[in-house]
Order: sequence, then C-alpha cells, then structure tokens
Amino acid sequence: MSIPALFKSRSQRRLFLGFSISLTAVCSAGTFLIAAQAGEPKWFWSTFNDFLGAMVASGAFAIFSMLFIEFFLDPDTAHELIVVPPKDIEHQLLRIARAASSYKIYVRTGRYFRSKVLPELVAKARASRRPMTLEIVLLDFRDEHLCERYAQFRKECSFDSKLWSPASVRAEILATVHAALQVARDNPTLMNVALYLSDRLSTFRIEGSPEEILVTREDPKDSAYRYDSGQPEHAAYLTEFQWIRDTAIPLSLPSGATDDSLLRTLFCSSVTPQDVESAEMALKGKAPYGR
Repeated sequence: MSIPALFKSRSQRRLFLGFSISLTAVCSAGTFLIAAQAGEPKWFWSTFNDFLGAMVASGAFAIFSMLFIEFFLDPDTAHELIVVPPKDIEHQLLRIARAASSYKIYVRTGRYFRSKVLPELVAKARASRRPMTLEIVLLDFRDEHLCERYAQFRKECSFDSKLWSPASVRAEILATVHAALQVARDNPTLMNVALYLSDRLSTFRIEGSPEEILVTREDPKDSAYRYDSGQPEHAAYLTEFQWIRDTAIPLSLPSGATDDSLLRTLFCSSVTPQDVESAEMALKGKAPYGR
C-alpha cells in the first residue's frame, strides 16, 4: 500500500502516527537513561547533542530518499488516480459539465446524457451567460443492421437487457436528437449544437470538455476512467473523438420548426409518425442506471 493510500483512512492515519510517536518517545527515553547510567560528566548535553545530530542525519536522508523516489512511477498509484468507481461516475459527469466551456460526447443512444448532463450544460451556459458549443455523435439510427447489432449486444450483456430492440435503439437516438434540437432552438445565442450520426460501434463512451475527459462503459457496475488535460491520454481521446466526428454524417439543424415537427423536418421520410411518437415516449422516461 502506498503512503497516500494509507493516510486516506482516518483510523489508519491515527494508528500510524500514534505508533511512530510512541516508538520515538520510548527510544529517546532509553537513550537518555543509558547515558545517565554511564555517569560521564555532562552526559545530558553530550547525549542531547548526539540526539540532535542523529535527527538531522535522519531528516536529510528522508528528504533525499523522497526526492529520489519521486523519479519512479508506482503503477498502482497511477492507476488509482484515473479510475472512477461506479458510484462516483454521476458526480464526475455532472462536475465536468458544470465546469465545461464546451462539451463533446461520442455515445450510442445518449439516454443518460440527455436526461442528466444536457440540462446541466444549459444551466451552466445560462448562469455564466457565455455561449457553449456541444458536439454530439450518436449511432446512425437509419442503419437497421447497426441498430439490430447494438440491440443484440445490449440484450446479451446489459443489466437492462429486456428493454432493448432495434426499435428501442431507434427511439432512444431520436429522443436524444430531439432534446438537443430543442435546446438549440430555445437557447439560440447560448447553445451552439452540432449533431452527427456515426456508423461506428463501440462499447465505450467518450465525453467531456477541453479540461477533462471521462471514458465510461455500458453497464453501471463498470468503472470509468478520467483524464485531465495534463495527461497524454486526454489528447489521445480528443483525437479519437475528432476522428469519429470527422467520419460521421453532420446534421443540418432545422429552423422555424415546432416541437411536433422537429424530427420530421430534419429527417423527412427517414422518420415516420410512429418514430416520432416512440421518441416522445422515450423522452418521458426516467434517467437510466440510477447512479
């Protein structure tokens, strides 16, 4: 166990410090007692001088050792710094959203994003009165094979397997598109929304800001990975996002459309009235995962 990990626990910290202070006191008392038994002249000051000299030497060695150890990387400690436990993922996502100047997300359907993160981004833009750019890459719902493949994956591997079908994948994607369009329409001077549809499947989500990136997975029991702008992985995931975005199909946001016609105006014959109804039902659903 590393020293930082040891001192994170209050009980372990008290035990460690208490034992160290007690041992130092016992050794100091023993040193003075042995010197007193020797009966040499000025034994106290001589012993006290030797004691201080030993403390200086020990302190210098400790400082040198710590400086030397800093040159080495503890793989376990480095791993602990980037891993986000499942129960902390919601806190990290919302914290990043509340501090973001812009936001990027590559995801399949965007259920959690539209339910929890998107409202925080809108609130942040309104509170700061500064424009915010959102780049949202979703699965291309028009590709039936793609939707079927993703639905099959969720059926076999997901905690909510009973909810998934090609139709539900399609509805969830359209619901997220509708939510993003609504945000752009209701906040035209604050929210600059760019939507893309991708034919690339992945089990990972990439989302975050220029300051921090969070990489999550489908299951709420999976840990996430957080990278800030000072880490090389942050730049790597931003590049990955840009490559995905650049190969995706950009959507031209409709102007002057009402809530009922947003999706039909954008996708024309690719969206049926039944698709619109399913998307509206999905919008009314609760946020997934219950994190």
